[in-house]
Amino acid sequence: MTPDYRGFFWSVVAVAGTATAAVVVYKYATRGVRDHGESETQTTVETQEGEDVDYEWLSEAEDEVEEAERGEQQLQAVDQGKNMLLAMFGVMLMVLVTVVSLVITWNSEDDDISFVGLPMFQPLMWIAVGIFTAASMDLFTRSSRVDQEIQVLEEKAVFPHDASDFELIRQHDARNAALKETNDITTRPARRGSGDDEEKDCVPGDIVAVIKRADVLFEQGQHAQTREYLKAELPKYSPSVEMVGTRACNYLVEEKSNPDDKKALAFEGLTDAEKAYALNIDSAASNKWMAIMTSTVGNFRDLKEKIAGAYVIRDHIQRAIELDPTDATSHNILGQWCLAFADMTWIEKRAAATLFGTPPTATYEEAVEHFQAAENISPGFWKKNVFLLAQTYVKMKLSKEAVNWVLKAKAVPVKTSEDEEVERDIATLMKQLKLQ
Repeated sequence: MTPDYRGFFWSVVAVAGTATAAVVVYKYATRGVRDHGESETQTTVETQEGEDVDYEWLSEAEDEVEEAERGEQQLQAVDQGKNMLLAMFGVMLMVLVTVVSLVITWNSEDDDISFVGLPMFQPLMWIAVGIFTAASMDLFTRSSRVDQEIQVLEEKAVFPHDASDFELIRQHDARNAALKETNDITTRPARRGSGDDEEKDCVPGDIVAVIKRADVLFEQGQHAQTREYLKAELPKYSPSVEMVGTRACNYLVEEKSNPDDKKALAFEGLTDAEKAYALNIDSAASNKWMAIMTSTVGNFRDLKEKIAGAYVIRDHIQRAIELDPTDATSHNILGQWCLAFADMTWIEKRAAATLFGTPPTATYEEAVEHFQAAENISPGFWKKNVFLLAQTYVKMKLSKEAVNWVLKAKAVPVKTSEDEEVERDIATLMKQLKLQ
């Protein structure tokens, strides 16, 4: 009974000591980091207060809040890293104690002794378990905060994802689809049967007419009718026009309220885009719509697949620009993609790296380059593009450029419901720039 009593006593002492030691060590280990984080935040705020005129348009309160949030996020990540190291140390200590105890037992002349019965095995093992448990509990407690940041990341993992982002694409394709298809007109085969003469007269006879009819339906907002019409007519022609059906599916996704219907339409649109892309991988339109539908489908996939899809989107839209450098909408899409990933916070990048390895990266300068290219190709073609230029310059803290472009955005006429939303965003930005 004596050995068991002593072992139990040592176990109790080890657990109590471990709990105390873990708290003390953890507080001591992170004290310097906390102090450094606080001082760094204060220094940053003080430095900003002494900056030149370029930063006057940003309120001091916004700067302080932004820096405080960034400092808190970095501190959480550092604490999480330290907890992971402590947990790993606890595991390594458990392994080391076990291995050493086994070696001692194997070399002992006493055949009845067990490595578990060694005098120091239980206390050392309890210390190791205590360190691992304390670090793991704090690690799991903090994980919920990181999860909240990942929710922000989910919105950026695939871009664009809002139907309003593609309003201009619809207009652009409606103007150019018929013109591009005239180079490869395919006459539709005559319908079989003798009782459908009346139907023949009202059905378009070639692919250009089919596309024009689809565009009329689409312009009237009859997206479901557009999809059904194209499903009936497009099989008679080259798969290269599957992009028209893709477009209808993309818009119907936004109109449906049932998640299953949304998902089915998204994947149907991606299938159509893939058919057109397989037929001609060197088509600017097929590459652009592959990017768009990969984005739409990404809204129904997990975060890791979304981030992987972001690479696909970037590659396809870059290829579309290579094939048709004069397409302003493609430049705008790539600009929005760059803006989304340039806007990722430090903690979002760390979370994405944990889940995926190497998340996509971009800079504000790249976003400006593509927004500017779109504007050079077609000045004032889209109110949102001009606004995004101003918004990006704000993020770059370039006040003169931001003021210049927000005034240009204000001057672009409001034509659509989306323009009305952008107009409200412009008003907010003008207040931030102290123009109102």
